[in-house]
Amino acid sequence: MIMKLEMHGKQILLDGSPFRILSGEMHYFRIPREYWRDRLEKLRACGLNTVATYMPWNLHEPEPGQFDFSGGLDVAAFIKLVGELDLQVIIRPGPYICSEWEFGGFPAWLLRDRQLRLRSAEPHYLACIKRYYEAVIEEIRPFYNRNLTMFQIENGYASYGNDQKYYRFLKKLVDDSGFPGIVIAADGDSDTRISTEVPAGVWRTLMCGSENPIEQLEFMKQEQPDKPQFVIEYWNGQELLTGVPVRLRDPAEIIDGIEKILAWGAHLNLYMFHGGTNFGLMNGGHEPAGSKYIPMSSSYDTFAPLTEAGDITGLYLKMRKIFSKYNPAFDSAKTLVPGNLPKTAFGEVELTECAMLADNLDELSEHSVKSSCPLTMEDAGGDYGYVRYTTKLSSQHFLLPVSLYDYQDGGWAFYNGHLISAFERKNAEFTVDTGNGGTLELVIENAGRTNFFYTMEHNRKGISGGVLLNHQQFQQGWTTSTLSMKDLSKLKFHPLSGKSPHSGPAFFRGEFTVEDPADTFLTIPSGQRGFCAINGFLLGRYDHLGPIYTLYVPKSLLRKGKNSITVFEKEFMVRQTVEFLNRSLQPPRLDLSSDGTPLEFGNRKFI
Repeated sequence: MIMKLEMHGKQILLDGSPFRILSGEMHYFRIPREYWRDRLEKLRACGLNTVATYMPWNLHEPEPGQFDFSGGLDVAAFIKLVGELDLQVIIRPGPYICSEWEFGGFPAWLLRDRQLRLRSAEPHYLACIKRYYEAVIEEIRPFYNRNLTMFQIENGYASYGNDQKYYRFLKKLVDDSGFPGIVIAADGDSDTRISTEVPAGVWRTLMCGSENPIEQLEFMKQEQPDKPQFVIEYWNGQELLTGVPVRLRDPAEIIDGIEKILAWGAHLNLYMFHGGTNFGLMNGGHEPAGSKYIPMSSSYDTFAPLTEAGDITGLYLKMRKIFSKYNPAFDSAKTLVPGNLPKTAFGEVELTECAMLADNLDELSEHSVKSSCPLTMEDAGGDYGYVRYTTKLSSQHFLLPVSLYDYQDGGWAFYNGHLISAFERKNAEFTVDTGNGGTLELVIENAGRTNFFYTMEHNRKGISGGVLLNHQQFQQGWTTSTLSMKDLSKLKFHPLSGKSPHSGPAFFRGEFTVEDPADTFLTIPSGQRGFCAINGFLLGRYDHLGPIYTLYVPKSLLRKGKNSITVFEKEFMVRQTVEFLNRSLQPPRLDLSSDGTPLEFGNRKFI
């Protein structure tokens, strides 16, 4: 069916009829493909008529010119499913997406080119953008004149740059593809963050939270008085920083803001409607200028209307009442809200085998490059996980001080296969008793590239500077190897004896039996920090500092019968066990109804 969304003066028309955009953000790449329909049906049952989604460039083009739109990255299949549910799509392919995602969605290989400048009209960068956009457009073009009605170029660009040549380049790529819908820009939340210029024909949209949204809409109205206003991101959720308490947004304030925005006459997209999960090692990092670096959580729950596992919340039910009033095509009385999917507590699992990191560096290494100076992770051909540096030290007559200069993030030093130091992101210094000489190995983690702020180009992982001996001499003659941690099948495990505390860095493995696979939540009660894999799938990172103390395990990752779990513990485990729960361990949600009474729906009680 041919569909067309267009702007006529201050009105948005869909196939010639007035249309209020009531949208919810959810990201296909953060949701198991098996659950796309469940989450989308819940979005529709909330009274929304549109879905907005980012696209992660780093997943879709993992190496230059090598594209992946398969499986959970099949954006065309996602848009097709959205259309089957009679919903519209706002596509947001970046190239920069922010989204608390690794490097804001940029592929790590961009950092190999020292001439390339992000988010500008620098020719190397534009060539990469052109190739990416052309691949994206090839996937989504079948939905032009159908349910793909809006295309966002860039993202929050006024918070980074003002290169209009770059902005116009993106717009031209979209125009040249024949896109018939509305092209938008998302430029900020105040008069200091909204750019004074966007390419001709681009609808400027607003990002804001629940604090004073009408002030921002009034300002935007002054900026573009001849157009309608659209809040492309109404922040009803919250980013999750490792070890940082969650600032819970007051649901009453969120609801009040939605009411005000819609009564004012604006269009709306909820960010997030359903956050999902940063599976793998795709969490971003947070480091505004002058602040401490903090990695983000693998959970992207964001305390949105749908939980990380897709459960209905009290906030969802309140929103549904509002959207019922503003969506004339929605009849809440005749629309069933899908129930929550079952969760199972599979109980405690003993980890019975161990593989020390120091003993398995050769098994984990994927690319190795010899050079005089240590290479960054990116220059060695790596992107995520860890990077390993190997060199030979000569015999010295004193304890040799060794220090790292200009590196990211923390890691370990091994000498002749023995752990001699663990270090954090700054001030890595240790001494080596060189004896008759031997092998020094450094293993450094990529804990998550920062996804926001003007320091984004300073995201090269591993060692960018060098390694100093005795605070004066550069050590030279290195082999740099990448360790993505995607394939753990070659690890050499040995049985654990006893149940005493065991120090890392080490891998621990166990097996468990599942009779009836279902969603579950994994916790590592005596672990400190690391990552986990289920049946070879890299689930995500955990940290005893929270604020989320479980990893979401969707049903699709489990098998009927035997299953395996591998835990990489960076520090130590008091007991080598994990536990599968039927609920997430996280701070309480602010989900009371307006009169203070609990809300109930399905198998979840909202308190």
